[in-house]
Amino acid sequence: MRSIALTGSMGSGKTTVLRMLRKAGVATIDCDAVVAELYGKKAVQKKLAGVFGSHSKGKIAEIVFKNSEKRGKIQRLLHPLVWREVQRLLGKFRAAGKKAVVTDVPLLFEAGWQKRFDGAIVVFAPKKQCLRRLQKKGVSRSMALARLRCQLPVRKKAAKAASFFSGQERRGRKKVKKALFVIDNSGSLRNTRAQANSLVTELKR
Repeated sequence: MRSIALTGSMGSGKTTVLRMLRKAGVATIDCDAVVAELYGKKAVQKKLAGVFGSHSKGKIAEIVFKNSEKRGKIQRLLHPLVWREVQRLLGKFRAAGKKAVVTDVPLLFEAGWQKRFDGAIVVFAPKKQCLRRLQKKGVSRSMALARLRCQLPVRKKAAKAASFFSGQERRGRKKVKKALFVIDNSGSLRNTRAQANSLVTELKR
């Protein structure tokens, strides 16, 4: 089974692409959904309140996107829990005989998770377009800019992906070919869907 990470900047359209792949029958894991579930657990809420004085996702977001030290704290708290759940879901899909699983990982390179996947899908859109999309969702311009500054620019993510997910790597006695896909989500939804459908064909091989 191939485990593929899907990444990109906030507002680039990762969720849209993930939804398209899921609708087309590809097994998917949404890390944002995993995080949302964690926020609902009392043990996690207690830890968050101890660090941030609140377990409200909205209030914590306002803090961490403007404070790198606090951002590091929440990442150290949540990332191990998120990865544990991702591993559980990957095991479930593997047992079900799935050929490929796509996991939405917004901070693939920032968190150093790239070595955990066989390939990557980078969803691209220009920064100005990402900013407009975030604002349409009700995020203020200042907060949208703060969020975008907390991540690698999408062009750097694409460059890192091109460098890391190329060639082959050895796993035991086998050589596994890595994979890199880029979806340009700067145009129409129809164009993005056409790219996603081509990707589905590749993933189901």
